[in-house]
Amino acid sequence: VLSTSVGLRVLMVVVVVLVVVLVVLVVVVVVVAVVWKVYVWDTRDFKCRMVVDLGCGAVWSLVVVQDEVWIGTAAQIVRYSADYKLIDILQGHTKPVTGIICVRNTEVWTCSQDCSIRVWTIAGECTHVLQDHTLQVYALLAFNDTCVLSGSWDKSIIVWNSFTKVPAQILKGKHDDAISSLIAVPHAATGKQRVWAGSWDRVTSIW
Repeated sequence: VLSTSVGLRVLMVVVVVLVVVLVVLVVVVVVVAVVWKVYVWDTRDFKCRMVVDLGCGAVWSLVVVQDEVWIGTAAQIVRYSADYKLIDILQGHTKPVTGIICVRNTEVWTCSQDCSIRVWTIAGECTHVLQDHTLQVYALLAFNDTCVLSGSWDKSIIVWNSFTKVPAQILKGKHDDAISSLIAVPHAATGKQRVWAGSWDRVTSIW
C-alpha cells in the first residue's frame, strides 16, 4: 500500500510539472506572436489600418528612410515600402538592433546589442562597422550633418564624425549604468542644441 501511495504521488508531481511546462509554452507562443508584429495606425482617427507580421523576432526600433520603413528586429533589419510591401531583409548584426537613424538623408546608422554600429547606404549596403564601444549600444542621435552620437552599456557616449566614421570625442564619467537614450534639445536662453542623455542609473545628463 505504501509503495502504491508513493507511486501515485510521483505520478501527480509529474503531471503537475507537465501542465506547468505546457502553460509556459503557451504563454511564450502568445507573447512572441504579439511582439513580432508592427501595427500601422491612422492618425486621423487612431484606428489600426494594417498589421505587418514580421515573423523574425521582437521589434526594437523603427525609422523612416525616404519612402521606406526600416525595422530593427532580433538580429536583422527588415525594409518595407510605404505601401506595406516587403523590400528585403538586411543581415549583419548578430543581436537585437536597438536603434536606427537616418543621417543627411543619404545613409542609415544602426546600433545593436552585439556592441557594434553599422552604417548603410540608402540602398541597403553596409559600408562601415564601428566597434569602439565595449558593451551593448542602445542609442543613436544625429546631432547635425557632421556629428552622430551613440550611447552604450559601457557608460560612455561616443561623438562620431559622420563623414570619416572616426570618434571625435568620448564622453564618460557621468553615469553608473547603461546609456539608453539620447535627444537634442534647444537651450531656452541661447537656442543652441544641448544633448540630453538618459541612463538606467536614473540620471539624465546634459551636455
